[in-house]
Amino acid sequence: MRRAWLALLLIGGAARAQPAGEVEPEAPVREGWTFELDGGLAMQRVIESDGTPLALWPHPVGLSIAGVDLALGRFVDPHTAILLRFAAATTFEQLESSNFIFASTTLAPTVQYWIDDLLFLEAGAGLAISGGQQQDGTVSETDLGIAGVARFGIAPWRNSDSAWRISMEASYALFNDDARSRGVAILFGWQSF
Repeated sequence: MRRAWLALLLIGGAARAQPAGEVEPEAPVREGWTFELDGGLAMQRVIESDGTPLALWPHPVGLSIAGVDLALGRFVDPHTAILLRFAAATTFEQLESSNFIFASTTLAPTVQYWIDDLLFLEAGAGLAISGGQQQDGTVSETDLGIAGVARFGIAPWRNSDSAWRISMEASYALFNDDARSRGVAILFGWQSF
């Protein structure tokens, strides 16, 4: 009997032992309202439905600034949140006669699922808005469509009420004029729980 107690104490002590100086991070408490703020870099490809470049933007691929992305939502359980997310990417290109600016925006409800305290997935679909114009104002175009977004992320710096995150996002949009947009972005952001 004495050996059984000794073995139980040793196993329990080994299971709880941590290296000296290491402090276990507080587990996030994901409940109630949540807010996220992201930004980063993106790559956009915008083409006509037949695969040809847009007349307005002759070079269909561009490095973009994935400007301020915002989301507001609520956790329905400790792993799942429903969000309304606004995401935008802007590309600048120097043409012979003028500079060209192209922006694409998505406003979509998304579902965010935390696999554990470190990893999350997010996906949704909603309204897509695109617009492009020559900087001198001579040519301008805006279009509406539908978009889908999917994201995978990691939260390496976190505490009980927030997390700093790094994520990779893919998007696809179809517009009224038969143009298509595809994008990938790497985002750095913060989320409150």
